Amino acid sequence: MESPPLPMNITLNQEGNGAILHINCQSDGTKTRWVNNREEASTQAEKVWLGKLGCLLKLHGNIEYIFIDAWAYRISSFPKGYKLFSVERKIQGSDLSRKDHYLYGGKHNYRSPQEFYPHLHWLLENAQGTKKPCICQYCDHDRSQEEINEIFPLPPHKKSSQGSRGPRNNKTKKKQGPRGVTTRRGMIFNRNSITTGPVTALRNGWREDKFVGYRTSHPFR
Repeated sequence: MESPPLPMNITLNQEGNGAILHINCQSDGTKTRWVNNREEASTQAEKVWLGKLGCLLKLHGNIEYIFIDAWAYRISSFPKGYKLFSVERKIQGSDLSRKDHYLYGGKHNYRSPQEFYPHLHWLLENAQGTKKPCICQYCDHDRSQEEINEIFPLPPHKKSSQGSRGPRNNKTKKKQGPRGVTTRRGMIFNRNSITTGPVTALRNGWREDKFVGYRTSHPFR
């Protein structure tokens, strides 16, 4: 199945080792739905959301393949009228606290990029003249978030084949046996020294080609 062309309401610019997706669609967001008693999310938290949304859009929105890794993509900004806020909450049974993030501006508040992506997908579809209903869990009450995540899966992060600790040394390793026995002549014998063979590091990177068929079979609906 041949992929449709890149949607006219999305432009792509390469930036370093990644790509920025600029979306241009009619938004249902408005500043009047923002809340005054919420702190604006940090730049880092916003980047995480934009990165996950870009990854999902690249996989499920017929974005042309410039980079194989879907995590190399992010959207430039939220749709007009949407803004990310944070709420600090105490962790039950602890003196520690955590920050939860919510996307405000629409008729509903979204708690994660995975919750918001189906609505973003719907906004982009409508920009192309499609009049299908939104399937996010707040607009479509017949679907759970688990079911929606199966329709728009988010792939695991692609790990380096060397891991965060660098490459393993493939030289043979010797396990230490019991302490040697010293003879009257001062010689030391280690009776149970054991030599192991080389250890090959396992590679657990994500191969995008597993998702290619899914991506092409699920264009903008």
